[in-house]
Amino acid sequence: MIFAALFERITKRFYTPKQYLREQELSEEFKTSRTPIREVLRQLAGLGLVRIVPRKGTEVVGLTNDDVQELYEIRKALELLALESALPFLRLQDLSDLRIRIDSTTPESPLEEIVALDIDIHNYIAQSSHMRRLQEMLAQLFKLSQRFRTKALLDAQGIIRSNREHLELVNALFRKDLEAAKAILADHIENSKNIAITQLFEGNV
Repeated sequence: MIFAALFERITKRFYTPKQYLREQELSEEFKTSRTPIREVLRQLAGLGLVRIVPRKGTEVVGLTNDDVQELYEIRKALELLALESALPFLRLQDLSDLRIRIDSTTPESPLEEIVALDIDIHNYIAQSSHMRRLQEMLAQLFKLSQRFRTKALLDAQGIIRSNREHLELVNALFRKDLEAAKAILADHIENSKNIAITQLFEGNV
């Protein structure tokens, strides 16, 4: 619970880069000892979101444009690997269900449904790979990129673009066309990367 709360505050910039997080203040806020707070800060440091500075505290790092570019490049490589491994295990009924959800999603749909669809499509591919460590790595990358993914779905054009790319991907998977699916997924993640970098550069996150 503490990890989830601090992760969200950092990725949504409630805490700003170079701000220091104090163990004592956090332990008082969350009504716990400093030991679990210290462990959560270590986990966040492992994700590169904070930096533990001896005798000073824990400094919020945030994400730079270079960080975001690296994040999406790694995500693209891992998702393509997941897709290749998942293809034999994908169920046609599952893909049909996803296609129905895509077709029924419009710019007027509730944001929660739009975001959930995006998450479910990518998670389905990752989970179908049956590669546990790959799933864990992608789960971290999905979390780190979630605020950019949500922001990109706030306007009609973003929703239309996302739906089109997701539909092309699901159709290729339904046909078991690996090369087409990989090309569509790579382009989809590349487009998402460019949108995320633009958001960060323009200060719109």
